[in-house]
Amino acid sequence: MVEIEPLRQNLSALIAESQQLRQDVHAAEAARRRENMINLMLSLLGVIIIGIVLAVAYQGQRLSAQNNEIIDAVRSCTTPQGPCYQEGRTRANNNIRTLVRANAYSHLCARIPANDTDEEIIDCITERLQADAASPAPAPSSS
Repeated sequence: MVEIEPLRQNLSALIAESQQLRQDVHAAEAARRRENMINLMLSLLGVIIIGIVLAVAYQGQRLSAQNNEIIDAVRSCTTPQGPCYQEGRTRANNNIRTLVRANAYSHLCARIPANDTDEEIIDCITERLQADAASPAPAPSSS
């Protein structure tokens, strides 16, 4: 007859080995989940870092464009060929002409006997400057 005891021992060994395999599978599954979670976190961290780098690069590009606009404006006002420089030069020349005329009119208005006070002299100068401004400007001389 077949002995039952060796079969029981084999069955017990198989059951123990099966339980050990089951524990190993569960442990491997837990380790795989942990590794997947770590990989997911590292991937998200990488995406965040790339996003930050792209945002900084975009902002740098925008600042560079703004700086170029400012540089162009400064260059326009500081080089003799620039339109801003020419406009400033024209305004300065007009202001100087106005000051020279005001000085000449101050001497003229001061000699008029009806202008007894400083206010009357200033009014006389202002009227003459306004009349000059209303009349067409003389062509600039080429000298």
